[in-house]
Amino acid sequence: MSLVVTFISIFLDLHQFMLIKHLTETNNVYVEKLGVYTANFAQSTDLSTAGYVTQKAYL
Repeated sequence: MSLVVTFISIFLDLHQFMLIKHLTETNNVYVEKLGVYTANFAQSTDLSTAGYVTQKAYL
């Protein structure tokens, strides 16, 4: 049983890595979406706080 749990954990980590490996500042789609989220969040707070919180939430 513990071997199965270990394999599930390894595959979950691999899956997460594969999902986020393209989320970098050189990915134009990611940068564009991050800008949209920051702009939307900035409507309820100042721009510097919105940028900081959005970067932390989506990185």
